[in-house]
Amino acid sequence: MLFLRLEVVSLRGMESSRAERPLRAKERLVLMDGVRGLALFGIFLVNLRVMGAPSMAYGAHSVWSGTVAQGSELLSAFLFDGAFWTLFALLFGAGFSVMMGRAGPRERSIGLAAYYRRLFLIGVFGLLHVLFLWWGDILMVYAIAGMALPLFRRCRVRVLLIWAALFILIPLGFYLLLLAAGQLAGPETMAEWAAEYDSETRAWVSYLVESYRSSDFVTVAWARLEEFGYNLWYALCFLPSALGVMLIGMTLAKAERFRLHPGQNTFYRKLLFWSVVPAVAGKLAYTSGFLAGETFNLPANTAFLFGAAIGGLAAGLVYLCAVRAFYLSGAACWLRDGLAAAGRMALTLYLMQSLIAGLLFYGYGLGLYASVPPYALWPLGLAIFAGQMAFARYWLARHRMGPLEYLLRRFTYFSKG
Repeated sequence: MLFLRLEVVSLRGMESSRAERPLRAKERLVLMDGVRGLALFGIFLVNLRVMGAPSMAYGAHSVWSGTVAQGSELLSAFLFDGAFWTLFALLFGAGFSVMMGRAGPRERSIGLAAYYRRLFLIGVFGLLHVLFLWWGDILMVYAIAGMALPLFRRCRVRVLLIWAALFILIPLGFYLLLLAAGQLAGPETMAEWAAEYDSETRAWVSYLVESYRSSDFVTVAWARLEEFGYNLWYALCFLPSALGVMLIGMTLAKAERFRLHPGQNTFYRKLLFWSVVPAVAGKLAYTSGFLAGETFNLPANTAFLFGAAIGGLAAGLVYLCAVRAFYLSGAACWLRDGLAAAGRMALTLYLMQSLIAGLLFYGYGLGLYASVPPYALWPLGLAIFAGQMAFARYWLARHRMGPLEYLLRRFTYFSKG
């Protein structure tokens, strides 16, 4: 099969006459494309919850009531939250190793100038994403975190993993210190803070629902910027975690773990064995904190934070193992090809998802904001992504890459095709 033949191309035959050049088609790692495609789908299901309703409308502040709606919210949080941004970050770090050479198929580095040009344009795409499509952009976070990756390029695997653990735990330690400091204020003060936060959040939710249902683009855009500002603190705290996961991706690429080769089977069996229990336990802790929905509740918040930090990463690794097993199985060729095609056009499709969601939910579109219950988002997301996979296969049958990928490549390598 084609994807297996692509994986066994010899590194010695991939000679480069110039350092700064794009990755040739025959050098692509198909597993990375497939994992990126799955991550694109999973993150879309996560994003739909906060594309179609305010980001703070969960737990006690949810706009939905009823067992089915709340149960589907919890199931979505358990299955998807934290796992798929992890996969994207893993692939970002792995992609850096491939581009820098001596890790994966490339023998020579693209050069730091080209790498930073690439990051700059990714950051610009992210800024435009926030201004015109959706507040919850991840591209700027990846671009900023990715700036630090060259500092770790020469590190050994063990050193990379130590740094990764430290960066992943930094936000967790920061949050726990804040919670502990809050407890020193006393129960009465904490109760006052919780009541004030609850009142402000309910007012925020109402304001955003009204604003996003407006047919005026400027009103919607302003609300989008306000929600971005409201969540900016989270994005800043998220930066170290993103960098830590990228470093794990670098270690996987350095060891060539993204190859569909039987020699990697033992590693993936061990990875799955050590990831399943932390994934389940962490996601259960995360979901319990999500369910509690109480502000300044130390046990619930601690479970939520530990679950987010540990469960999300472990779940992402479980999904990575599952996708690799799926590709090796040879089953459902149409799905494997569709995921790989979507992965090759991830940037284009990611921004397209926000465009589609805006036209569905905002007032200048169909105006369905805060009207589509959580249990309806799954089939909606599946239908949209199935269409995107078909579109990606159609496009790539006629073009070498997606339109935004083409712009990114031209800007990265200037005149190189």
